[in-house]
Amino acid sequence: MAPRVVICAAASFSETLAASACARALAAGIAAAAPELDVQPHALEEPGEEPGAILCEPAAIRALVLAAPGLGGRPQPTEPAFLLASTARQGGIPAYGVSALREPDRFYARMLDLQLIIPAATRPALTRAGRRLGRILIEQFR
Repeated sequence: MAPRVVICAAASFSETLAASACARALAAGIAAAAPELDVQPHALEEPGEEPGAILCEPAAIRALVLAAPGLGGRPQPTEPAFLLASTARQGGIPAYGVSALREPDRFYARMLDLQLIIPAATRPALTRAGRRLGRILIEQFR
């Protein structure tokens, strides 16, 4: 069976919701809905973590989940989420988004080639978003 790696890369959503906590909450939700997936959480703001290095083995990666509070707003080309979305697109890896924005701009979401953006701004909401994405990913992989 081909590897089913899902990368969850997250930025901090607030001073009290760090990038690592966001990534773990999303990964926990995905793993709960789709335990057969190899879900790997990554904090985008960790020292020494290069965004491009997260996707170093594209053949094994089946999906990228990006979480950033402003995802779906006007992207900055130097933001880690923008760089990861670009790398995923070039590698043929589908990318999904989670954002604190209630109504992300569809134009910018399309610009990043995100399949979907789910709104979530708290740790429980991130876990629920992860569960939803897990169900979607399992359907995509069938």
